[in-house]
Amino acid sequence: MRYLKFTLALILCWWPFMVVHELGHIVSGALSGATIDAVELRPWRLSHTMLSGSRWPLADVWAGPIVGCLLPLLLLAFPLGKAQVAAAFFAGFCLIANGAYIGLGWIGPYGDTAELFRHGAAIWQMILFGIVCFAGGILIWYRLDRQAEDFPNRPPT
Repeated sequence: MRYLKFTLALILCWWPFMVVHELGHIVSGALSGATIDAVELRPWRLSHTMLSGSRWPLADVWAGPIVGCLLPLLLLAFPLGKAQVAAAFFAGFCLIANGAYIGLGWIGPYGDTAELFRHGAAIWQMILFGIVCFAGGILIWYRLDRQAEDFPNRPPT
């Protein structure tokens, strides 16, 4: 049952993760004077934002994964009661997903990773971002799991 809940939580995190990631591109694009040509946010497709005329195209590309990690982490600063566990799970998911996407994306550049290369990002930057974010997400999930194990009257799963 625990694995079923975990799988369902992953599925439920997918679309909000894409929304937060694309929000980073959109906000950065708006701040850099870009025109937002299109935003793709259907849950069954990989999301993307098409910008044109940006003064800082590299910053606009980086803003997706950076905001996609920082905004969910920011939620953890607020007392959310019973939703705190869900927020922490979502933050961990966003860190892991963005970290894997950027950190491994240099292997077969697609989407943001292809754009990062096109605008001058270095492989080491992408790998470092990936390691830091992925490790941070795993740490959040590890702490959640440890808290659940330490709960004295936890029902069996």
